[in-house]
Amino acid sequence: MLVSIFDKWNIMSEIDIANDKALLKQPSLFPIITTDKVRYYDGDPIIISGYVTYPNPSLPVQLQVFDSKGDLAGIAQSKIQSDGKFSVILNAGGPKWESSGQYEIRAQHDDHIFSINFEYEKNIQSIGITSSDTMNLQEENKRLRQQVSSLHIQVQTLEDKIDNLNQIIQEQINVIYQWVTAR
Repeated sequence: MLVSIFDKWNIMSEIDIANDKALLKQPSLFPIITTDKVRYYDGDPIIISGYVTYPNPSLPVQLQVFDSKGDLAGIAQSKIQSDGKFSVILNAGGPKWESSGQYEIRAQHDDHIFSINFEYEKNIQSIGITSSDTMNLQEENKRLRQQVSSLHIQVQTLEDKIDNLNQIIQEQINVIYQWVTAR
């Protein structure tokens, strides 16, 4: 008997209840990469997270950002967790982010390459900001980055709790199966 379930990533897995036990079958999916938004401006943090179905924990996820012309605009690495999850925060903008347009993030883990696109808008107009305004904006930017970092930790904590609940559900399915087969 097959039972389908969806995890927090909306990845369908099947539980095969046969041979006196319930076995969670691994989903056969390609890697997933997401960003927290679809549009970014200079200085915005880009929260990149993803999932690899069959992770190799000894290899990091290599990330490359390409501009709208296909030129390399940035690079990063993220350690992959044993459950296949990874995340990293990059800042939009910099010397190689020369123009507004569609940018691509490519992530590579082992032999798998996967990507996602987003819109980047370069600040091209000078609006007469004073040095005092710049200091205030820098302080606000720092505060917001700290909030984003704190929220990222909270999200990770919630994801861990969901993983624990999924494990409990798996254990309960086994108990129910044993109860049904014992009758």
